[in-house]
Amino acid sequence: MTVSPVFLVYDSDASLQRMMIEAAPWRISIRDDWAMNNVSTLDSSEETNRIVNAVRCRSEHRSLQLNELRSEYPTAGIVVLTEETVFGPERASLLFAGADACFDSSVLALEVVASLQALWRRGYAFTRASQDEPMLEVDNQISVCDSDDKRWGLKDDGWLLLTPSGREIGLTPTERHLLQVLMANCPHPVERKELVIKPRPGETGRYVDVQISRIKQKLEATGERLPIRSIRGYGYVFVGSST
Repeated sequence: MTVSPVFLVYDSDASLQRMMIEAAPWRISIRDDWAMNNVSTLDSSEETNRIVNAVRCRSEHRSLQLNELRSEYPTAGIVVLTEETVFGPERASLLFAGADACFDSSVLALEVVASLQALWRRGYAFTRASQDEPMLEVDNQISVCDSDDKRWGLKDDGWLLLTPSGREIGLTPTERHLLQVLMANCPHPVERKELVIKPRPGETGRYVDVQISRIKQKLEATGERLPIRSIRGYGYVFVGSST
């Protein structure tokens, strides 16, 4: 079993050098020669479990870079390390853009190392959980949408998800695509291949499974439960009422 790639998005060479030195005793290798097309070596052996791929990015391009990384590597762990002081709203924006954690120059190196370890644990836990996830068998002739008055919706051209409790949740490009397709087809199941935004050679249903799991976790963190169900051997279905 392997863990998906881990990225460190940084804006200061001094910070990167400090992290390389501090991470070494933990047998974590931070490399700064990463390239976007290097996917075969990132995800093919257990050596990737101890490699952090450093991605240099200026602050004004950070959100776009995070979105691109998250879209290309949906199961990846992504940590942002910046020399700038990051306040609450900006930190939240980076997390919504795709980061798993965000640290500024005041952080202890040990905190960053602990965050990386947590991301690897999450990768293992997700792999085990996805193998045991109960599937819902659905008869295509039966409506499975909830009949209550709670409604889900999309606004701002699909970039904001409206929850039944009135919350507005920002979406990444992939999350937007998934929800647009699933909600438009409710109560009918949608095949996994129809949910992949940009199919790539060798892409499997695992890509979609990971994306669905991520968006469910994102909603659960706000106290909401996203009504998407698995269909064994087929895909997913949105089972909530939508506007």
